[in-house]
This record gives sequence, structure tokens and C-alpha cells, in this order.
Amino acid sequence: MGFEDYWYVIAESHELTKSRVLQRRVLDQTLAVFRGSDGAPAVLRDRCLHRNAPLSAGRVRDGMLSCSYHGWTYDGRGRVVSIPSMGESGEHCSPPFPAVERDGYVYVRMNRDAPVDIAAFPMPHYGERGWKNLRLRNRFANDVSNCVENFIDIPHTAFVHRVLFRSSRGERLTATVSRGNGEVHVLYRGERANLGVYSWFLNPGGRAVRHSDNFYAPNVTSVV
Repeated sequence: MGFEDYWYVIAESHELTKSRVLQRRVLDQTLAVFRGSDGAPAVLRDRCLHRNAPLSAGRVRDGMLSCSYHGWTYDGRGRVVSIPSMGESGEHCSPPFPAVERDGYVYVRMNRDAPVDIAAFPMPHYGERGWKNLRLRNRFANDVSNCVENFIDIPHTAFVHRVLFRSSRGERLTATVSRGNGEVHVLYRGERANLGVYSWFLNPGGRAVRHSDNFYAPNVTSVV
């Protein structure tokens, strides 16, 4: 599977209003994102079929995206529904990229014919009473393999983040690693009170901790 087969967050739901078009860039492809007439997110290549002008500079009205250069108008399926100098036209189409909206986020997949239908990541406890979600954006000057190794590598925290998260105490832990279908899961067992300055909150009774770190390609890490 290639990186084009996975889902990427391109916006938070509240950013994508009915009258707004967003410009986003995924895997070196510039995209125009808007809501179609049915309210669902639509993602097109950010270039008009007419003169290659950026569609993200256009405007959205009633679920239709009009190019700011000569007014060619696209619906949510990428069909050109109006050309001001010619009237209606169904002969031109900019094939849309697959897009879904889930748990407050809008996702896109760059492969229109992905071999495996992988679902967009479900946000745990989204919308449940007593839970909040917070989005942080970070840039890593590295490749995915090294990022995964860092995200799910618990032992390094005892040295790199000493005291804050953990300290090296020589505790014997067990780790079970499973991989497949773009996912990596590591289950740690045997850890007790070695949770740094947050031990009083995370494990006040000093009981054995069953800790799981999970990575979902291309860029989601979940800690349970």
C-alpha cells in the first residue's frame, strides 16, 4: 500500500462553512475543499479545467464552486455545471478525490481507487459527556518509519523525558508488538509507579499498568 491509500485530515468540520473554499496541500497535490449542495465535503484539484487558475480563489454559493477567473462553476462531483459564455455544460469534469467527514474532521484520500477500503480514524469518546478533544499540529523533519519508532517507543521516555514521564528504575516490562495493514500496536505490561510527576494522577494506587501505544498510518498515534 502507498501513502495515497490512506486518509488525511484536511480540515476541522467547523472550518468548512457552506460559503467557504479552503486550499490544502496533501502529498504535493494542491486541493480545493468546499461543501457541495448536499452539505458533504468535496475535494477537487485546485486548478480550473479552463485556464488552470486556482479554484481555491473562487467562491462557493449553494454548494457550487465558481472559478474567480472566468466563472466556470463546479458541483460537488467535480462536474462543470455552468460556463458563463456558453451556459450549462456537462461535458467537463474534474474528478473529485474521496472525502469523508467524521468526528469533527474532514478527511481526504489521494487514491481514487485504493485497493483496500481503510476507514478514517475514529476519535475515541468523541462527543461523549466529560470528554474534550484538542488538536495539535507539529512538523517533523523525518520519515514515517522514524516517527513511528519514536511515537510508540516507551523506554526512551525514561531517558529523554526523565522525571517528567519516567525515570530509569530497572523495572522489568514485557512488550507485545503486532503489525499489519498500516498499523503498529505495542502492548506494555508490568509498569507500576514509574510514571513521573503525574503518577499521583495516572496511577495513585501504584497498580500494574497495562499500557498500549498504537500507530495508524499515515499519521495517527493513540495512547490507551
